[in-house]
Amino acid sequence: MTCIYSSGFKHLEWRAKEKIDTIDKEDWEDIIKEYPVFFDNVDKQGRSVAEYWMSDWNVRQALLTGKLSKLTRLLTYCMESQTRLLYEARAQGSNVTQGTILVDLEGVNIIQQVCPNCLPVYLTMTTNLETHYPYIWNRLYYVNTPAPFEIIIRVIRPIMRKSTRDAMKTYVNKKQWLPLRAVPSLLSAGRLFQILGRCVDKN
Repeated sequence: MTCIYSSGFKHLEWRAKEKIDTIDKEDWEDIIKEYPVFFDNVDKQGRSVAEYWMSDWNVRQALLTGKLSKLTRLLTYCMESQTRLLYEARAQGSNVTQGTILVDLEGVNIIQQVCPNCLPVYLTMTTNLETHYPYIWNRLYYVNTPAPFEIIIRVIRPIMRKSTRDAMKTYVNKKQWLPLRAVPSLLSAGRLFQILGRCVDKN
């Protein structure tokens, strides 16, 4: 009981220090244009779905231009927003308790997203997820995963809870997850093709 109380207190202390309750009032328009992420969707079961288009994320540029702290805060904002959607669903009578994360990795490369100095972004995201937003992800999908990003996955897996590791599904190419067998609960085939249209063969 003491451990639970201490953990809860530290979480509240973190929220106050980082001003999480007002994080949605900050100006996110410019940074989201540079680093596309969408978290206003729900799947057929009513679970919130966050979509990260990592090929458009020039993490190295964020380091060089002094935007790393803003980028890591954006990741916290995304997790907080998705969590709030779950709470809102519960308040409306839904029994939904978990959400889904969909990460599109097509085009990710070792220079812009997997450089050695880029690692803190992924470590911070994973640490915040496990420390402040644990147990709320039903599935964490990595699709079109290139070989360089496997390095990142190998680094962050050990700091994940077992429940998160179990939720994580990695797909190397389109054939492994299309047509929607890998992600059966997302809105619809049309919606997924809209989300990941750049990655889907037209034939």
